[in-house]
Amino acid sequence: MYRKRGHVEEHIQTLDEGLDKLGLKPENIDMVILTHLHSDHVALAPRYTNARFIVQKAELDFGMNPHPLAAPSYHPEQFKDLNFDIISGDKSITEGVDVLHTPGHSPGGQSVAINTPLGTAIITGFCCLQDNFDPPKNGKYKSFEVIPPGYSLNALEAYDSVLRVKRLADILVAVHDIKFEHQDKIPV
Repeated sequence: MYRKRGHVEEHIQTLDEGLDKLGLKPENIDMVILTHLHSDHVALAPRYTNARFIVQKAELDFGMNPHPLAAPSYHPEQFKDLNFDIISGDKSITEGVDVLHTPGHSPGGQSVAINTPLGTAIITGFCCLQDNFDPPKNGKYKSFEVIPPGYSLNALEAYDSVLRVKRLADILVAVHDIKFEHQDKIPV
């Protein structure tokens, strides 16, 4: 059993279980967008043996030599030998898929914008919940349009990145929001 955000999980889906739902294996994947290089987002990257990995230069530079205060989140041995496609800033990856440089949570964080028939879906590259985009209108956050992630290396950049994503997204996928835990498709 795992305790996660106030509730108990009996089983957390594995990488293989998730890909199997799509009829895929890690070696079938040829491109991975790394939103940032924190261990919880990159630990399984070496399993994608045929992939190139899209990463922001600022993130790779910082991740290979992290500040001592951020070092517990970065484990360069997990990603140093990956086949990187290093970019700087916003970039179109393929038709209908762009990355947006959204720093703050980490120096080179990036979010993924996907054009869909229902509008632009953005998968946040920073750790957040839906509440970061819709803060309560009372109390200490009443004057905030958004709330930066609780863990940010630069809170000002993080605020601006959350605000940017909120303004651009028609469909918002806050990567750590529990509502996506049992959904197989987005939007629902």
